[in-house]
Amino acid sequence: MQSGFGVSKRSSTKTEGIPTYITIGCSRYEKSNISSQNVLNSHPITKTQCKFRLLAKRLEDNKWIVTSFLDGYNHVLSPKKSRNYRCNRKLTAIVKRKLELNDVAGIRMNKNFNVLMVEAGGHENLPFLEKDCINYIKKFKEFQHELTSIMYCKSSLLDSVDLNHYYEVSELKKYGENDGQMRRINFNVSFLEKEDDEIELQCICKLFEFCGILCSHILLIMVENNIFLIPSKYILQRWRKDIKRHYTKSRVTYSN
Repeated sequence: MQSGFGVSKRSSTKTEGIPTYITIGCSRYEKSNISSQNVLNSHPITKTQCKFRLLAKRLEDNKWIVTSFLDGYNHVLSPKKSRNYRCNRKLTAIVKRKLELNDVAGIRMNKNFNVLMVEAGGHENLPFLEKDCINYIKKFKEFQHELTSIMYCKSSLLDSVDLNHYYEVSELKKYGENDGQMRRINFNVSFLEKEDDEIELQCICKLFEFCGILCSHILLIMVENNIFLIPSKYILQRWRKDIKRHYTKSRVTYSN
């Protein structure tokens, strides 16, 4: 029998921004660390210091070759659970669009997911879990919220030095238990124009650094500077429809 187990990218080397070497390891390669102080309710042990490792090198024709392989896994394989591994789960563009439309229509996630499960002929035929759908819609709503929040923001130019521009964005936000209470909070945004037509944006709220979503303050500055296309570096891979996965499935043979 053949089956796969979860893997992740442990390290990579780039040349001029292009990956040339990559190391793939088992998702359980780290040392287990139980943080719970309650011995009766300890967290399950998922890390086993698994020694499985695969090293690969990119050739000039963009093909990859395996330079080293260490088959040293030390944990039980679960063929029936392989679909639940993170590296095997993905949401297609069609599924994402269905989730968005159904959410706008007010369809609850449990019913939304049940429809997808019926269409696929059972949950075992779905390459994702319900929590993947929940996480996607959560981020989708967060970005929608940032877009609509632009109407509550106004900006003023603080300073401009060569291609560096510094703005203060004032946002009207609700506070307190009474929704009618509003106050303005100021955020500093830096906007750098580079010679190669690239731009560098940063806001003091750090929403992109923490959540991977551009904040309403940055979006406002982009609109005011006639930038209506989000630069690719601000679209993380997990939000792209044309994402190319950097991990792969590793198949092993074992006897029961």
